[in-house]
Amino acid sequence: MKKIIASVLSAALFATTFASAMTRDEFLAATALTETPEVVREKLDQPVEADILVKLSSDAEYGQGVVNIVKNASDAFPTFDFKAELYMDSVRNLFKNYIEKAEKLIGKEDTAGLAMLNSTPITGQFTVTITCPSDVTLPDYITDETSLNEAGFSEAADGVFKEVSRTLETGRNAQTLTIVLDVVGPEHKEGIPLTCKDLRDNLDKYLPDLELECDGVQPTAYGTKTISGKITGYTVIGDTTDPISTVNYEAVQRPGVNDDARGLSESISVAKKSTTGGGSSRPSSSGGIAIIPSSTISVVFDINGKTDLVDAITGPNSVTVNLDEVKAPEKEGLKFVGWHYDQEFLKPATGTVTFNSNAVLYGRYVITSGLDVFATDDHKLYIKGYPDGTVQPNGNITREEVAQALYRLLKDDVRDNITTSSNSFSDVAEDRWSNVSVSSMAAAGFINGYENGTFGPGKPITRAEFATIASRFFNASDADKSGIPYSDVPGHWAEDYIVAASNMYIIRGYSDGTFRPDQYITRAEAMTIINRMTVRHTDANGLIAGIKTWPDISESDWYYYEVLEATNSHSYVRRADGYYEDWSAIID
Repeated sequence: MKKIIASVLSAALFATTFASAMTRDEFLAATALTETPEVVREKLDQPVEADILVKLSSDAEYGQGVVNIVKNASDAFPTFDFKAELYMDSVRNLFKNYIEKAEKLIGKEDTAGLAMLNSTPITGQFTVTITCPSDVTLPDYITDETSLNEAGFSEAADGVFKEVSRTLETGRNAQTLTIVLDVVGPEHKEGIPLTCKDLRDNLDKYLPDLELECDGVQPTAYGTKTISGKITGYTVIGDTTDPISTVNYEAVQRPGVNDDARGLSESISVAKKSTTGGGSSRPSSSGGIAIIPSSTISVVFDINGKTDLVDAITGPNSVTVNLDEVKAPEKEGLKFVGWHYDQEFLKPATGTVTFNSNAVLYGRYVITSGLDVFATDDHKLYIKGYPDGTVQPNGNITREEVAQALYRLLKDDVRDNITTSSNSFSDVAEDRWSNVSVSSMAAAGFINGYENGTFGPGKPITRAEFATIASRFFNASDADKSGIPYSDVPGHWAEDYIVAASNMYIIRGYSDGTFRPDQYITRAEAMTIINRMTVRHTDANGLIAGIKTWPDISESDWYYYEVLEATNSHSYVRRADGYYEDWSAIID
């Protein structure tokens, strides 16, 4: 890896008390910065486009999409490279537009005003964060504090930045490299800041497209290696004690480059190798660009982020494989139900398929026997609709609504043993509608409140909080917490719970490789997870007449059957597959 993301974003708003005829507020308003100048004084948010790209070290070109590294058992792991790029077009345009407006407003004759504009200082600081799995070894030059060029940054960084710090924090599943850079004056002259004149005279020099590149990253284990990045920063225009404006920056995925909008991340899949071949041509359904040795095609099998559990299959020009015969390992308490083209398990991969480009297939497991605490034989509804007749599948669900739903699904004897109306939460009064369910579930240890003594009953619940609750039912302290398939989970407070719940296939992430732990969970997502926990699954063949439907869901929605399962009390007969059910009666 050789050069990664140098973040420089300086320049856009500026202004000063240009002449007695024009105040700062008048200038800001005149240049259309905002209708409320004081808001601009606080901050202006500016997105900056960026990419993370990956390739095998032996390859010449970078690309997007999963990179498959396939090796024989006796071989050493091949190395891979990645780089982060920052595209400064938006910042250059922003600065250029406003400097031109400022000069026009001041006027060519006002030499004093132009001099004040030219001398307006611009300072700033930027933080580059790169997160990768702990089972890869980064080269020394990228982690040591050296000159920016020696540390992987492109040459353009040397005239703009001075490194403040470089730290590497290593956790159980991930390591995070953080580089903090100060914006400095021309050629690193101490005490001489950049000015509006510097930027106006040489935009390309002080606002260049920048990159950080890391060559020779060494995997030490099989699996999917996700490299993710984050770039944030700020620029202060004017005196830092009383700035004219502060511009905040955050890198965003460059649109149109990566169709699945995975954000600043890319994946490397490292798998064991076996061989097969032949067959007719069929386009790969895995998406992205697979970069492996030329003329070799590989199909990699991913089980919750692990690709060493099933051998990859490779061939010289194409690979033909009967996916129904590719067996996944047995997992205690789970049943393997097949391979999929996507991580969200919406596109099954079955039968004999010929791949003429590289592919990654994802194995799906399901829970087939419910936990003893749940009344899995009694499928009563646990979600009700709203007075307007809707169920609002994409709306939020609150913490107390989750407590109530799970409490309703407990076996009678379990519920009787834990039921209480007493709790220590300052915001759950005895007469609150959810008091008994919240108090009981908290007393049983299934849910917790916050450190400040509150429960937040009416707050929407996050995906991390829901994963934590789900994991507690399966005893997260004993569950498998190895590996992590999501780029935004390492270091999160709920990391262990999320990994445990994911390894039990209770809760899943998104197709872009993220889990989004702090995002509010939707009602449909919550119903799907509860259905998995309680082994409640039906399809079009399992429904009967008389079911309650909802005007805001349709059969084309991925959650259609999940919502019907959660909102209809019914009796059923389990099919021979041990998973799906055929309903036999609707219960009022």
